[in-house]
Amino acid sequence: MYTKLVMLSTQTQPADQNISKHITSSCKHLLAGLINWSKHKTTDEHVSDLYITLVGHIESLHSTNTIVNETPDRLRIALEKMLEEEQSEKTVQIHGEDVRICILQLMTALKEEENLINKQRKVNARIHLRQATLLVKVSLLLVIIHVIITV
Repeated sequence: MYTKLVMLSTQTQPADQNISKHITSSCKHLLAGLINWSKHKTTDEHVSDLYITLVGHIESLHSTNTIVNETPDRLRIALEKMLEEEQSEKTVQIHGEDVRICILQLMTALKEEENLINKQRKVNARIHLRQATLLVKVSLLLVIIHVIITV
């Protein structure tokens, strides 16, 4: 049972890292989209699509971190305030700080969560190594006992 859990946790690592990469990429696209929006190079709908993509990646992470889980709502509120205003660079300067803060807090929370997961994986690996070492010792002891009995 334990071995399955260790194998399962190591199998999920690339998926977690891929989701984090998608979230980071989506954040960059959203910020770039807001800059383009301020210059009338894109629409509110495009910014909304970028937000929806980001939220989809956040939700696929299935995080237990409160900051991560609250980010979509906080970000939505910040974006709604911005998109209700005149489409200009000044609007992005005024309301963009709230968006940047949401994204910075998200990235910080994700990094903390990743560190905790990596720490737990290291602990699990050490436990697995100890169990393997113990199994080798028990096996060796059984071989010695078998040799003593047969001699």
